[in-house]
Amino acid sequence: MFVLKESPLILRRRLRWFQIT
Repeated sequence: MFVLKESPLILRRRLRWFQIT
């Protein structure tokens, strides 16, 4: 997973982005 490399803030944004798509 690449989220581990990203910051918690970005991780949360990515999570939301994945939920929307």
